[in-house]
Amino acid sequence: MNEGLKLTYILQGHFDMNLARLKCMAFAMIAMIKTRTVNLAELSVAFPGSVDADSHYKRLQRFFREVDIDFSCVAKFIADLLPYEKYTLSVDRTNWMFGSVNINFLVLAIVHDGIAFPILWEFLGKKGNSNTDERILLIERFIKIFGLEKLDCILADREFIGKEWFGYLKDRTKIRIRIKENMLIDKTNGDSSPAKNFFRLQKIGEERMLKGARNVCGHKMFITGIRLPSGESLIIVSFDKGSSIAADYKKRWEIETVFQCLKTRGFRFEDTHITKKDRLNKLFAVLTMTFAWSYIAGEWRNKKNSSEKASEKREECFPVWA
Repeated sequence: MNEGLKLTYILQGHFDMNLARLKCMAFAMIAMIKTRTVNLAELSVAFPGSVDADSHYKRLQRFFREVDIDFSCVAKFIADLLPYEKYTLSVDRTNWMFGSVNINFLVLAIVHDGIAFPILWEFLGKKGNSNTDERILLIERFIKIFGLEKLDCILADREFIGKEWFGYLKDRTKIRIRIKENMLIDKTNGDSSPAKNFFRLQKIGEERMLKGARNVCGHKMFITGIRLPSGESLIIVSFDKGSSIAADYKKRWEIETVFQCLKTRGFRFEDTHITKKDRLNKLFAVLTMTFAWSYIAGEWRNKKNSSEKASEKREECFPVWA
């Protein structure tokens, strides 16, 4: 119970919501950590107090049916847990099927030390890729909440390419976006060739940037390539000639890691039987806050324990009376 009240107090500083609803959200977050699921029936069993699980289950149903969650407050809550003045963001989708329903989220996440924290998302309500308008809307939501000055770089995979999309990003932020190997790239003689041909003679693991900006989807961009152990080339486009293009892009994988943590290997997001858009968005909000809060708390505790062990070791070498 004390854990729930402490978390309720923390949430009060971020959400304009009555106390009963804040408590329900806090208890749901703690129940998710205890049960490692988002299934409401299982969460209700982990709620504190002497009230029977069926009452808690109905309480959770009412919460996700009736309560309005300000998603900008969710984004700020998560961002406030992280130590950055500017954010490197990874954009990707996570999707699965529940019966005949396509559950497909377009997600924007802050990358952080091997993991990523979703802060904004769009439930697409369809299968397959996002379109340019949906991607731009997501970035515009970020800018509205945090300001353009907080946007440092966008990382994305091969799905996220296109003339209009690149044009939108060009005057707003740095990018590290992978392109397909068969995309045609300008040669210095004016001809064009598939992107993979420019890097076919490289050694495995070797990184090289082509000389000069080349035309990609109607925009002049710099192109960096690395030969992978599989023989495939990892080809990245950017607006700048940064010295760590590939290292920057590597952080994109952190969003894949968090999807695993939110789904099968962690909180089992696929366990939900919720299919309505507004309720799924609310559940995703509570889930992402739960993950961020528990991860950062665990990170803090790990550092604290390491510091205490180091202190004990120092005292062994240099007794306090020395």
